Formats: sequence, structure tokens, C-alpha cells
Amino acid sequence: MREKNSSGWHKIAHAKANSCHPEISTFFNAIGFDVEVEKMLSTGRIDAIVKTSKYIYVLELKLTNNGGLNAATKQILDRQYLAPFEADKRKVIGLAIELDNKGKGLIDWQKAESEQQGES
Repeated sequence: MREKNSSGWHKIAHAKANSCHPEISTFFNAIGFDVEVEKMLSTGRIDAIVKTSKYIYVLELKLTNNGGLNAATKQILDRQYLAPFEADKRKVIGLAIELDNKGKGLIDWQKAESEQQGES
């Protein structure tokens, strides 16, 4: 498994996944990115959206004991979290993130994309 702990993510993982949105917003805003947390859609609620000049990252966070990486990826795809951003000129990337439920940090992450997106 890849080592992904860093001081910023380690602090975020100390909180429960659904209560760490202020920390995520602060972290990404501090490094100059536009962030929106808990964006409501008709299909669900996106944990965080991070926008740069070239990319839009759609983040779904899950604790290990709440399905982890697989559950986060499935939620992004099943609830079509990337769809609202498809008309934007920036590249849209879904990121499934697994946090340790015991507060030990970031466990893993992966790109969440449908088979059609992966072929383009």
C-alpha cells in the first residue's frame, strides 16, 4: 500500500469523515484553491469540490469502517457526482479517499472514473 500520510491529512483523519469538512476547506484554501464543501445535488451530497485553474476535483471521503475506498468510489459513480461539471472547460477528476477510523491518517485514495471516462 502507498504511504499517504502528511501532517495536513493526518489532522483531518482525526475527525470523523462527515465532520472534517472545515479542515478540508481550510487546508485547500490555505494553498490557494477554491473549495466548496457539502455541495447538495439531487442525487446526494458531495463532500468537497476543489477547483484550480485547470482541474475540478470532486472528493468523497469514507472511513475504513464505513466502506472505505470502494464505498467512496461507488458513491461518486452511482450518484453521478461528476456530471454537473462536465460542461466546464476544466478536467473533472473524482477522488475517492479512505480515512482511518482510528485517527491514524489517510489510508488510500484513487481516481473514481467510469469505464467510458477511462477510455477517453
